[in-house]
Order: sequence, then structure tokens, then C-alpha cells
Amino acid sequence: MSGIRLFLRAQLAAAVGTLADVVAFQLLVVATDLAPTGAVAASASVGAIINFGLARHWVFRVGDGSLRRQATLFLLGALLSIVLNTLLVHLGTVTLSWPPLPVRLAAILLVAAGFNYPFQRRVVFRHGALGG
Repeated sequence: MSGIRLFLRAQLAAAVGTLADVVAFQLLVVATDLAPTGAVAASASVGAIINFGLARHWVFRVGDGSLRRQATLFLLGALLSIVLNTLLVHLGTVTLSWPPLPVRLAAILLVAAGFNYPFQRRVVFRHGALGG
């Protein structure tokens, strides 16, 4: 699969996970009055579970690989992603007093492009990244 096609598939899978993340984030912040930094971990977990399934079976097509290895590495990446997202949300909402939803969306985009995709392609699903 070409690099561009692989990247676009990964972005589509990430968008589905991100949509679930953003909906969960907004519900947690608005409906439960949870602080934005507290809502990040819960909402990102929802998105991560969805993204893992799509990345494993549709993007990188490594459903026959080691589930335990992939899930462990994906979890590590997801935890690092949650930390990065939480720090960015804290910076934007607490330090800079910006509104939570635009800050969350910006954090998602920055972390996805700068960390999540490269980590998934080069570490988690590296054996399927070049396959069909």
C-alpha cells in the first residue's frame, strides 16, 4: 500500500476515534461538569479503543499479528498520547484561559500528527505498514 494511501486510511480511522473522543469529552464536561483536564483521559480512552480496532484490522491489516504485543504497545502509545493531550489542554484552558472545546480539538490534531501516527506505523503495527 502506498505511503499516502496508508496515511489517509490511518487519518480516517483516527477521525472516527476522534469523533467518539470529542463527543465523550463534550458530554463529560457539559453533562457532568467534570473539569476539562479530568475528562481527557476518559474520552481519549473511548477514542483509543475504537482506533486500535480500526488500525489493526483495516489500516495496517495486521489482524493476524501478535494481539498482546500490539495491544501493549498501543496502550503505551495511548497513555503517552493522553499525557500529551492533557498537558496541552491544561496549558490552553488553565494557563491561557481559552475555551475547552477548541483547545481539545487543537491538542488532538497536534498529538495525532506529531506522535500517534508515527508511533503506530513505526512501532505498534510496523510489520503490516508495508503490506496490502
